[in-house]
Amino acid sequence: MYGVSSALTYRTRENEHVSSLKEAFSGADHINMFRLDAMYGQGEVDYESNSTGTVENIPDFMGEIRLVAGEDIPVFRDTLITPYGGIGFRYLNDDSNGMQSSTGASGYKRENFLWYLPLGIDVQKPFKSDWQLGLNAEYDLMIDGTQISHLDAAEIGGDEITNDQNRGSGLRGSFRITKMTDQIDLFVEPFVRYWRIADSEVQSGWIEPKNNTHEYGLKLGIRY
Repeated sequence: MYGVSSALTYRTRENEHVSSLKEAFSGADHINMFRLDAMYGQGEVDYESNSTGTVENIPDFMGEIRLVAGEDIPVFRDTLITPYGGIGFRYLNDDSNGMQSSTGASGYKRENFLWYLPLGIDVQKPFKSDWQLGLNAEYDLMIDGTQISHLDAAEIGGDEITNDQNRGSGLRGSFRITKMTDQIDLFVEPFVRYWRIADSEVQSGWIEPKNNTHEYGLKLGIRY
């Protein structure tokens, strides 16, 4: 898959350097970072199921928007640690309508709407004079999910089915190397993302089964 992403970060102030964890959470400096980020990606995915076989190269696109807030904690002279939390929304659309699996099962279009709470930490550390290393680790707690199966528009017929799929969680992490210049910063960032979602509620005898999603990628970007 391929896509684009953007992020807008606003800091209300620069927090003072701290020398201990107790000092970080007991002083006047608290939440000072706010970030809005969005992503859109499209391409093809592969599907695999023990009961209905496999389907390759399914057209797919997804979008995501998040709002988080955090506290910068300057430690070890030049290292910045920023724990954060917020809310995120993810939309996924894959359309296998007209396709058949390896066992002969007919495909259909699926839409997934997912709300979650991201809880993570960013670490930034400069090295040399104009380079910076960044690490990110995040846990995502799913709070609400809806799966819409468009059986009415598929060759198999039937009705449009809406299932509540509200139990699940995700993990993500990345490693960023940034080259800083006077005008802009250039960065490269390998990342990994993972979702594990449980069975949905049963609706009209139809269930969206538990599933795992693995995403691996490389992000190239410019920072202003």
